[in-house]
Amino acid sequence: MPLDDQRIWALLRGLDDPDHMEFPRNYDHAAARARFDQLAAMLDQRFRCTCSVDRGAQDASHQGTIVIPTIATASGDHITITVSDFSNLVAVTLGNPGSYNEEEEGLLFESTDRRCINDPCGVVLRRL
Repeated sequence: MPLDDQRIWALLRGLDDPDHMEFPRNYDHAAARARFDQLAAMLDQRFRCTCSVDRGAQDASHQGTIVIPTIATASGDHITITVSDFSNLVAVTLGNPGSYNEEEEGLLFESTDRRCINDPCGVVLRRL
């Protein structure tokens, strides 16, 4: 489900804080890392694989990236999940971010893969 531009910008502006660009005020790194690690473990179970996990984000506003390998997906490509440090936002893309346009991703990103991601992430996948 696409979000309209006004809602996206309102959400992003609501999270902006000029004094905290990489993480929000009152950020608890240990709790955020524990949620990130729990998500990675849940995705491993859901997709019956070992996902590639990058926890080394530096000078960035995201906790890290989880990549579900192609062999474990029904979509015919790997799935990239980037977990923000802000408000539990998650960006999910088929392939690498920007690999497919909206129409291609809509056709290729299988509903079975979406369901396996929706439950552990606790979100409904939406294209930003």
